[in-house]
Amino acid sequence: MHQDIKKYLIVSGSGALRALAGLPLEHPFDTVKTVCQAEQKPTWQVTKEIWKKHGLRGYYSGFVPNGGRAALKQSYRYPLMIALPPFFQKIMPEGLRTDYPTSIPTATGLTIAVCETAIICPFERVKVYMQTNSIKKHPLSQFFQQHHHKIFPEITRGLNAVFTKQMVSWISFLIAD
Repeated sequence: MHQDIKKYLIVSGSGALRALAGLPLEHPFDTVKTVCQAEQKPTWQVTKEIWKKHGLRGYYSGFVPNGGRAALKQSYRYPLMIALPPFFQKIMPEGLRTDYPTSIPTATGLTIAVCETAIICPFERVKVYMQTNSIKKHPLSQFFQQHHHKIFPEITRGLNAVFTKQMVSWISFLIAD
């Protein structure tokens, strides 16, 4: 059992590091994409406006919650993909597994989708807020001050859509695999 935990920790840590390594290059594109979607403007115009208003720093708004989201997401994905199928193999009745060969990947996908949605939705919400608001100083504290009386509904905004996306993505990926 000790070896399994060590293996999961190594896989988890390497996933988190892999996510953080590429983030400085990926994040500016994510910022431009998010602002384009929010303001319904062309990419070139958004890119120019961000540079004009905030300089290079503007492309990194929402970097901290995006980094947290990316690291967490990659740290649990592979351990869950490794651990859940054998778990479901043990607890699912043989008849169900035989009659429905996709039952284990479906159960694995649903479980990962639930975990992923609960973890990434708040990070994603705060990241989008920071990327689409023109607050220059302390946008993270501004978010929590603005929404302190209804913080849970605010950080879980879009939860249903995120869950549906994750569910379809994970189940189709695992069944195709």
